[in-house]
Amino acid sequence: MKTHRIILAVLASVLMAACGPNSKVDFNYAHPERYTAGNATIGQPVSKISVDWYGGIIDIRQADRTDLCIWEESDTTLSDTLRMQHYVDQDGELNIRFCKNGKYHHTLLKRLNKHLTIEVPRGLALDEIEFNNVSGVVRIDSVQCRQMEANAVNSAVDAAWPIVPDNIEINGVNTTTTLYVPSTAGMTIEMNAVHSDLASELPVRKADKKTILGDGHCEVEINAVNGSLNIKQL
Repeated sequence: MKTHRIILAVLASVLMAACGPNSKVDFNYAHPERYTAGNATIGQPVSKISVDWYGGIIDIRQADRTDLCIWEESDTTLSDTLRMQHYVDQDGELNIRFCKNGKYHHTLLKRLNKHLTIEVPRGLALDEIEFNNVSGVVRIDSVQCRQMEANAVNSAVDAAWPIVPDNIEINGVNTTTTLYVPSTAGMTIEMNAVHSDLASELPVRKADKKTILGDGHCEVEINAVNGSLNIKQL
């Protein structure tokens, strides 16, 4: 629980910093020299997708292709500094960062209104999808993964899964999460939340402080302030 409080405190501080008139956003990540700017087709194996993004939309979806493909669109022409950066490490983790390593005024970043699309080859099952997002929308459409972790501030997260992951963790401030799952899906939901709620179109039952859907297979952990979780039938 201590870890959860730390995560939420960090997210809340990010939100407060992003609202200041002279605030800056620090995109500081390890080994920036290994990253390449711009759109790409990833020819090497990918087992995990990790995204750090600011505003705009992230679409992660299946496609009839042999290689994973990433591209971005923006309301303005992007310099290499402001184009997304990407790097696949030796463990097969695809790291995608909003822009080049550095500090930027938040009003500049918001004006970009960048839309990131990640197309995953149909049938590829990922170990994990992880993203950190501020003031944006994340949409996951039918991309199979073993686990998902979302860290979000002032955002909306929508995910549709014909096959539900084994683990889902969502750490959010002012964030609405909607999960579209089959009627046969099983989830065990634990909410550590302040001013937050849970609603489900599918039948659920209570067990101690947890909410159970079906056989309870997928472990769902929600750490939220001013957030909501909606379960809807796919």
